Amino acid sequence: MKIRHLRIFKAVCEEESVTKASEKLFMTQPAVSHAISELEDYLGVSLFDRISRKVYLNETGKLFLTKVTKLLDLYDDLDKNIK
Repeated sequence: MKIRHLRIFKAVCEEESVTKASEKLFMTQPAVSHAISELEDYLGVSLFDRISRKVYLNETGKLFLTKVTKLLDLYDDLDKNIK
């Protein structure tokens, strides 16, 4: 699991769409989908429910998002204040 995976996960959550997240991140849709799959494989859990080609954050994903948001905020603050 890398910071990159967490940023992609957060973008998908914010946009509520893999396609919209890919546009926001200037990535291809398959690359975003692959990163989410890698993250879920690493964690051993599903973070989204996939229904009719749409993604819906499940309860595990919601809990993970709260932790990811805090972590990324701390990371960005550290990065900003060190430079």
